[in-house]
Amino acid sequence: MKTASLDTSNQFTQVLAGMRQDSIALLIKNDPLLRTYRECLTVKHGHDANRLVYVRSRLRELGRLLSELRSLDRERLKFEDFLEPSCFPLFLSAAKRLSGFNTVKNSFKPPLHLHR
Repeated sequence: MKTASLDTSNQFTQVLAGMRQDSIALLIKNDPLLRTYRECLTVKHGHDANRLVYVRSRLRELGRLLSELRSLDRERLKFEDFLEPSCFPLFLSAAKRLSGFNTVKNSFKPPLHLHR
């Protein structure tokens, strides 16, 4: 059983090591809810090296969302602090800002992967 926990620990390390080391990665490493989510995704997809890209991508999306939420409300620090009904407008604002919502045209910027 110890081997399984070592394999999982190695997979967590691989997920974080393959990620760009910036402020978003730091949020992902330190936020308890994102850490739990990382563990769940790694257990589910970590056996497949190709799926680690998926895991990193999902984590970075949530890390960017947390960063944006924190910029809108400096009193809350952890993701779980924002998971209450009173914070729903903050989620909407953060999602609109991250997606490049244009209030004049009532449209969003195309996703980044479409620019390549």
